[in-house]
Amino acid sequence: MKPDNPVYKKRDNRIEIADLISLYRSKWPAFLISIAACLALAVLYIYIKAPVYEIQANILITDDDKTSDLMRSISMADMFVNNTSVDEEMSILNSHSLFRNVTEKLGCNITYTVKNNLIKRTTKYSGSPVKLTPPAGIADTLRSSLKFKLRADKEGLVSVTARNSRNKVVGEVKDKRFPVTLPTPYGDFILSTTDKYEKDRSLSMQIGFCGYDLAAERLQKEVMCYIPNKKADVITVALNSTDINYAKSVVNAIVDQYNARGIEENQRKAQQTADFIDKRLVDISKELNDAESDIEQYKQSHDIVDVEVETKYLLTRKGTLEESLIAAETEVGVLELTRDFIADPANRFNLIPTPLGAEAAAEAIEAYNSLILERIRLEKSAKPGNKVLTALNEQIDAMRSNVATTLERSIASARVTLNELRGKSGDSQSRLGDIPAREREFVNIKRRQAVKENLYLFLLKERE
Repeated sequence: MKPDNPVYKKRDNRIEIADLISLYRSKWPAFLISIAACLALAVLYIYIKAPVYEIQANILITDDDKTSDLMRSISMADMFVNNTSVDEEMSILNSHSLFRNVTEKLGCNITYTVKNNLIKRTTKYSGSPVKLTPPAGIADTLRSSLKFKLRADKEGLVSVTARNSRNKVVGEVKDKRFPVTLPTPYGDFILSTTDKYEKDRSLSMQIGFCGYDLAAERLQKEVMCYIPNKKADVITVALNSTDINYAKSVVNAIVDQYNARGIEENQRKAQQTADFIDKRLVDISKELNDAESDIEQYKQSHDIVDVEVETKYLLTRKGTLEESLIAAETEVGVLELTRDFIADPANRFNLIPTPLGAEAAAEAIEAYNSLILERIRLEKSAKPGNKVLTALNEQIDAMRSNVATTLERSIASARVTLNELRGKSGDSQSRLGDIPAREREFVNIKRRQAVKENLYLFLLKERE
């Protein structure tokens, strides 16, 4: 019955714990060695592993919102403007052409890794003791990567081995002095020292080299572009790197390239708008001069001094009708200008203005202009004969034909309205039997002059 006694059970438990403690005490050197080994591994990891920094930049996306009017009814300020969306700007930020420009600007296709000792290596974005100068143009055409292993002893003797992506030796020199010329099937690579190179000290490092396209693809995978908040028109560009200067340079270069693209696109739109207006200002200016000359000659031939004063009473009665007639003729003139612009082969891939009276074609013109902007962006990076660009050209041609057809219908409709107004104006003039024929003719001439003047002032204001 003694084993069932709680006193014996408690005593047995104390004996087991004491034995366990005694066993652990006998193994204390193993525990001490394990702790020391773990601490050593932790210190070694901290020594080898460089800290990773995250660099971010936020880009605010804004829409160009310009308003301008003629007679409170005509607007062409937005004829070359395509509203910007955050999703579209995201695609631009992630484009290969943008990253290729950044890679070419910063030289991201060349990496320098210095071996500090047996276990630690440092990647140098700036401050590399050796600089690699590749053959001219090789970075534009090279589709693979090369790796250069360089060793320099304290006497300054340098040995370099170059291997391709298949680890095959493609160039080697031994016991040379800087600058070292390394012949390869790709051309002669030159390795020279920088102001960071320390003489009388051995050096071991690796240099990676690849083409701009491959480096751009790698950089695209490293850089993160995302929308942090769906409610805000903001895009965040971020990069994690052990070299904070490299990360800052890349993020800043991406933002700079994006801003430069926006400035270039705005300048192109402004230039196209200016060219469109300048060309038509010349024509309208000539027609306006002709109209003013007709007025002067009519006054001289009919001995008229001031028709406005003589006919003030009757013109006031029909003023509203005349204003409507001028607006209708102006509308037809603007529509015809746009139709001629589309028909000109030189404007095949130019943006189409959205004139007054073409509400039916507004959606088609907007879609057409979006395709033109897409073609402009694609043309920068596409090679000749690109299938996507060819298909886009065919789509643009087909849509331009549809827009031209719609504009012809708009012109026909505007002419019907114009003819109706002219009929009403004719009825009104028939009731003005007391006005001499020469005064009625002068009014017609003056109206034509007013139309040309309004068109001229409108285009001149848009150019400003």
